[in-house]
Amino acid sequence: MAQTTGGMTAIYEPGSRGAPSARAALRVTLVAMKTMMQGCAPIFCMALLQGCGGGGGGGKPPVAQEPPPANSRPPLRLDASNYQTVLRVSIGSTLSAFSYVKLGGDMADNLFELPIPGNLSALLCVEGGWTLLNIGDRNLDGFFNVGDYVTQSYDHCKNLGATIDGIIRIELQGVTPKDGGREIEVWVTVANFSVTASGTATGPTGITFSGPARYSHAPAYLQFKIGGASFGSTHVAGTEQASALVVDYLQRQDSGTYSLSFGGNIDSGVFGGTFDFVTSAPFTGTIGQYPSTGRLIAIGGAGSSARLSEEGAAANNAETVLLSVDANGDGSADAAASEFAWTGVVPRQMFDPFVNRVVVRPPAP
Repeated sequence: MAQTTGGMTAIYEPGSRGAPSARAALRVTLVAMKTMMQGCAPIFCMALLQGCGGGGGGGKPPVAQEPPPANSRPPLRLDASNYQTVLRVSIGSTLSAFSYVKLGGDMADNLFELPIPGNLSALLCVEGGWTLLNIGDRNLDGFFNVGDYVTQSYDHCKNLGATIDGIIRIELQGVTPKDGGREIEVWVTVANFSVTASGTATGPTGITFSGPARYSHAPAYLQFKIGGASFGSTHVAGTEQASALVVDYLQRQDSGTYSLSFGGNIDSGVFGGTFDFVTSAPFTGTIGQYPSTGRLIAIGGAGSSARLSEEGAAANNAETVLLSVDANGDGSADAAASEFAWTGVVPRQMFDPFVNRVVVRPPAP
């Protein structure tokens, strides 16, 4: 049976008292999985396509030749021919990685201190295929808590125009009360993962991820953090490997605002070089809308740099952002797009409200 209160879905066994049964816990888990798949699958595809050169504006990335091994490529010099795609790859790769971490944080939080179903659980995907859930109870206490893990496997799972294959594994490493809610620490691993968007000629995008993350929820806010993770994607135009990836995404329900900061390094077979990126000013705005403030800086070789920022004419247009490049390090822009459409950078869904958690609540006596 299900009830919805304050936007949160409560699942329980009819007539139950106290702790929910293992069957109820399984039902909660399946509802959570289905909700997150519906919310995240299209974001995976759109963010990846934007990051890899799909979507409007900025041109296509150069066709990758046989690149040298990762970590042997020199710093990429940023110039008028590549700066727009470099900036889009920076934010696209980061937010794609964030999507998988959010999925893992939601899953661990939904399962925390619930009875663990004893068998492998299967859920039929909306348009065909399966997703399988396996929960590891390392301390054999019958509940999901610190030290336990959950593995979610996708087998030709089709949903909202995407086909997903591969494995997401979440290990719960810590739980701390915080601000009337709690903060959970997880280690997220994504392996043998691929996302194929229907109706495109780009082919599947392969994904790898490994790193720590924190998820905090309280009455006033929700916050996700990634600290020093590794994220990789492969696609038809080449490969990208983001390292030392950090993300801090805060949404405040009390004020209806958000703040997003991120940074890292990308070693790209698309460009045949490496570059760093960092938000020198966090992107902030109203939940559900594109940012109104913020600045992303990409740093390449030979003193070159590029920026994506809410400055100049773009600061007065909620749908646009400034992109520019200083190719020789003299402090002057050598090329710029004063009002570049945000839709050509990242889908608006990345700034929508976080999906409400699914919780277990037994009926009142």
